[in-house]
Amino acid sequence: MAFDASKFTAETKPLPVILILDTSGSMSSNMNGKTRIDHLNNAVKTMIDEFKNTVAKEVQINFCAISFSNSPSIHVQMQPIDQVVWNDLHASGGTELGIALRMAKDMIENKEIIPSRAYRPAVILVSDGEPFPNWEEPLKKFIEEGRSAKCDRMAMLIGDQNGAKAMNEFLKGSGNQLFFADDAGSISNFFKFVTMTTKTRTLSQTPNTIVGMPAFDKKNLLQETVVGTFNPVTQTPSAPVTVVIPSSDDGDDDE
Repeated sequence: MAFDASKFTAETKPLPVILILDTSGSMSSNMNGKTRIDHLNNAVKTMIDEFKNTVAKEVQINFCAISFSNSPSIHVQMQPIDQVVWNDLHASGGTELGIALRMAKDMIENKEIIPSRAYRPAVILVSDGEPFPNWEEPLKKFIEEGRSAKCDRMAMLIGDQNGAKAMNEFLKGSGNQLFFADDAGSISNFFKFVTMTTKTRTLSQTPNTIVGMPAFDKKNLLQETVVGTFNPVTQTPSAPVTVVIPSSDDGDDDE
């Protein structure tokens, strides 16, 4: 019988990317001729297209999006990136971040959705204001307990600095800084950074090594959230840095 090498090829492992996106009424505010939610939709669609063009033999990007206003919901179920069809989000209601974080945590802890062999998920939070006052406990559990505590966390605050406290708490211990967007170009740039870090992980020999986001342009950092370096001569971010988070194996453990 002829030897069939195809039977011994490495199994593709998923790298989950989870977006938690604010769709409250304030996201309908004007920004450079369009609404904040319009610019968010455009940036996410561009990122999805870039992910679909990523060639990685042993890593499969799986994608999910949770939207939150008065009633958070799963906008895109967790699925391979090449199956994702993005339907535009629409803005209305309040900012129910707490329930959205519970939904995201439940998904991450569910090994039928994110199996043990999956690489460390990337979770991206985007909001434009202060959330409803029930966010502290679910956020604390998200960043400190179970599998969700091991996620790579990134966050962007759009337009209104009143939401900085919750966003900074979300990033605590992640090694990433809070990105502040006050125009359409900044929203686009944030998702370019997210795309870059994720694609770098898919092409890495060690995808569980978290690639730190670049130090952002000074105008995109709030005074109390500056982390990393900024080149005062060129007025540009420094080169990306790598933050290694210890891991016992390529997947998660059996918590």
